[in-house]
Amino acid sequence: MWTAMGIVVLLCIAAWFKLASLWQGGFQPPEMAAAQYSSKDVVGNLGGLPVRLPHYAVHLVEYDGEPSWGKSKKSAPRTEATGIKSFGFYARYPDMQMIDSYATEKEQKSQSIYTTMWLSVGVTSGEIYPKDGFLDRRFSCLVPSTAPPTCGYGNVYWWRNDYERLPKPEHGLTVYALKGVEPKSGLPAREDKTFANDVFVAKDKQGRVRTYISCSNVGHEAAPCGHDFSMEYDGMHALVYLKYRRGLLPHWQDIQAKVTQAMLGFVMQPQAASDNPKDQAASSQR
Repeated sequence: MWTAMGIVVLLCIAAWFKLASLWQGGFQPPEMAAAQYSSKDVVGNLGGLPVRLPHYAVHLVEYDGEPSWGKSKKSAPRTEATGIKSFGFYARYPDMQMIDSYATEKEQKSQSIYTTMWLSVGVTSGEIYPKDGFLDRRFSCLVPSTAPPTCGYGNVYWWRNDYERLPKPEHGLTVYALKGVEPKSGLPAREDKTFANDVFVAKDKQGRVRTYISCSNVGHEAAPCGHDFSMEYDGMHALVYLKYRRGLLPHWQDIQAKVTQAMLGFVMQPQAASDNPKDQAASSQR
């Protein structure tokens, strides 16, 4: 009996440690948790550029060729050539401080959704990158009357397929809003607090969409915004998607510029020739 009880206790302790490890990793696969809590920085190829991601800041790191969640895989060495599929990090606006300690992690988690200055940043690239020009293709499907047949409009929900451009821009962005009425209440569709979003778009001088933001119409500053942009114009084939409260929308341009700078800061710079011992020896012989 005592032997059986001892086995049960050991099994309970093992289960507790397993749950604790899952909790620390955010219930993510072991490989992702290992990347997040490793003492080594994450290296790989992000959209054609070699990068080094700070281990203390990034989370949910996935590489090209990895199986889906819940499936086992063989570990393989990661190099600058290994394609990175996705990862995320948090940054505090405007100083762009990332989570680098328990103190900053505690601060980020303790902030009110109505006043927080923390941005959630997600990145996709590699084999799941939607190809260059994805924002132009998305925008082309926004207004049904001008959308190409490839957008596949049909029997879709009312809050997805009836946008119109508003005459007045906001914060330097062209605004698109739902038109018509909500079927059940009969109220203007844009006033719906559950499904209706406003869409904000910025284009460059060549007419290419450089920013695509969708914000909830919940009537307070904590209403969530999704802000997407592409790094393709900076030589990195990656989609960046941000999440922040609508109260920060007036700062969208500065936010995008600073996140772009942070992304380029991950790029590994080639070692200068003068740092190479062979080059130094050759130089001394001249």
